[in-house]
Amino acid sequence: MSEGPDKTPPQSVLQKPQQPAGAGQSILQKPKQSRLKKPGSEASAAGGAADVVFVLDRSESMAKIFDSVATWLAEFSQSAKREAPEALSLRFGFLGEDTSGFVHLAEWFVEDASRFSSAVSGLGLGHGDEVTLPAIDRAAGFPWLDGAHRCIVVLTDEPISGGFRPDWQREGAPQLKERLLELKIKLFVVAPDCSTFASFNGLPHFRYDRIKRRDDLFGRGLLEDLMSSVGKEVSHLSRLKAGAGKTSVTPIYDCTSVLGSFKDESV
Repeated sequence: MSEGPDKTPPQSVLQKPQQPAGAGQSILQKPKQSRLKKPGSEASAAGGAADVVFVLDRSESMAKIFDSVATWLAEFSQSAKREAPEALSLRFGFLGEDTSGFVHLAEWFVEDASRFSSAVSGLGLGHGDEVTLPAIDRAAGFPWLDGAHRCIVVLTDEPISGGFRPDWQREGAPQLKERLLELKIKLFVVAPDCSTFASFNGLPHFRYDRIKRRDDLFGRGLLEDLMSSVGKEVSHLSRLKAGAGKTSVTPIYDCTSVLGSFKDESV
């Protein structure tokens, strides 16, 4: 499907961005199948840590498949921890998103796959529409481990035009793209065809898997293929620059001003 016209012309509220610090790359793997490749000594020194954040659409339109996606992520985290090289510090985080608010781990990131698995399995649905670009912006501001390679994986069943105030979201897209570039965050998106998502193609580390139907988000081995391809990055870590220094940044999108009762909660 292609991105259609906006639902409602918005009144945009964006915050002035702060100059972010540098960052890095990602490591993931296909669960219970092919193993992560062990990096050489140079790669281990350059990228001994990886932080991975899953931005999860928890709007009501995800009702039929959300539990399946959450279960898969829980299983994936367990498998990835088992298969990761011993020298690799692998941490997981998530950000559940819709117009009712954001939900994330109280610790932001965890190495304990059981803790991540339990939290994501109990996340549940929200009660609003998608705010996917503000969610990516929020995830980019997570407290990444100094020197870690960074990855954000977005799973949604709607293009930006199908979410909340599309024009408001699109207005901040150029700033968001620049932020991801400067932080060197690798972005993976699984979503319907959408020109706004496609506009991130200029990032040096970007993958966009288009789905035609909601069920495709969890069908045809798409998630397994996605994670397997990210896992291959391990063999290229020596060519990448890891992040360093302070990564906290002022959000580009002011969700509280736009939504009023918007919450940012931890579990």
